[in-house]
Amino acid sequence: LAPPAAPYTTPGATAVSRHQARALRARSHPLARERDGNQVPRKLLLQSAIQAQLSYCNEFKNELMTRWLESFLGHEHLRATRTGDMTSTIKYRGLDGLRCDWQDYLRTMLSSGPQQYTVRYRVGTPDLMPRQNSESASTATATGEEPPWAAASRSRRNNPYLKDQGPQYKEYTETIEPRRVARGLMQIRAQLAQEWLHDLRI
Repeated sequence: LAPPAAPYTTPGATAVSRHQARALRARSHPLARERDGNQVPRKLLLQSAIQAQLSYCNEFKNELMTRWLESFLGHEHLRATRTGDMTSTIKYRGLDGLRCDWQDYLRTMLSSGPQQYTVRYRVGTPDLMPRQNSESASTATATGEEPPWAAASRSRRNNPYLKDQGPQYKEYTETIEPRRVARGLMQIRAQLAQEWLHDLRI
């Protein structure tokens, strides 16, 4: 029998297996570098789609979906912050925000089953977003009239029975379907791709 082949070595380097050597040569090939370069715009497309979806969730005050999508495969840095009733701003503006391959991200989400969560909130929790620039607030200030909800709010505060009850909470169950989320991201991604092609005239 012939003796086993010696491991592939390079001057000044430690021995590696033939499989590792082939992988190293494949990554250093010009075509491989070109393929890696082509992944950059695709990853950026998916990153932009995720950030757009997070902005939509914020605008519609879907806190559960916002937290779920941020935490999926560790992408909390892509979060969007609400700046008004129907507006939000993204915090991360880099070009390499996707922490994994874009295909792996979608493949993992598409292969995930439905996930059920129990949401619990305190009754009467106010929306803490600033409203001083809203049209209703400015109108009330100009006319000196109370907004329509002010009387009902004052009545609840003065009701002794409500005070004695203490804080009340409500719970409900919500199911997140990762496959449906993934399909939505792919639709946003396709729309963004068309907009980029139009803007760049490619």
